[in-house]
Amino acid sequence: MISAFLDTNVLLGITETDLLLSLSETGGMLRPYWSEYVFDELKEHLPERLEESGSENAFRKACRRIDAMRYAFPESMVPASKWELYSSIAEKNVNDLDDTQILAGAIACNADCLVTDNLKDFDIKGIQRLFGISTTSTDMFLQTVFHCHPTVFWDSAEKMVRRHNKPPQTLEELSNILRDHGRTGIASDMEAEARKRQITSLPRVSQHQGRDSLGRFTAIQGDDSDLFDVWGPNGNGY
Repeated sequence: MISAFLDTNVLLGITETDLLLSLSETGGMLRPYWSEYVFDELKEHLPERLEESGSENAFRKACRRIDAMRYAFPESMVPASKWELYSSIAEKNVNDLDDTQILAGAIACNADCLVTDNLKDFDIKGIQRLFGISTTSTDMFLQTVFHCHPTVFWDSAEKMVRRHNKPPQTLEELSNILRDHGRTGIASDMEAEARKRQITSLPRVSQHQGRDSLGRFTAIQGDDSDLFDVWGPNGNGY
């Protein structure tokens, strides 16, 4: 299991947050951490993100989402009394003092990774050397988790989308949304996995094959894309 302190900007992405928490809740692959400082920032910025997506009652929905995270993952909260002990040393390893509390939280919970989409604000090499914490983007972190346990990742993501009553409701939609959000690495990994599953599920003799005058099977007519959509008939791969 990988432990990761999640920066506020990571949790602003609804799809990304759902995926990360699903990997923790159903896959047991991730132990997420955050702090009240993160939740305070989230309460400030998440309503605006929800409004941009056309959501009504954005502030109420943001608060409800934060409360749900707090209830579902009570052990994920890093108390201020703990992370404040590391504020002074964290301050020396950030390029933006506003991120001092984020790094201090990661140090306090002894996280394997600090997941942030503001990599430029952190002294990545110094943090790795001093604290053994890998500072990584959301996309790179999801790729790391996927490469460690691709089957568990796939199953957890599929369970997540099946619970949804609006997109993403299939793994194909999930991959497309992640790509639209700039998470091209994990989107490509998911597509590659779907393609691999497609190939292993293909029958030895395809209805797209023909026979010559002697009854022998000929080459497949058309390219591979003529056979099956890589995501399968239900959008969740094969």
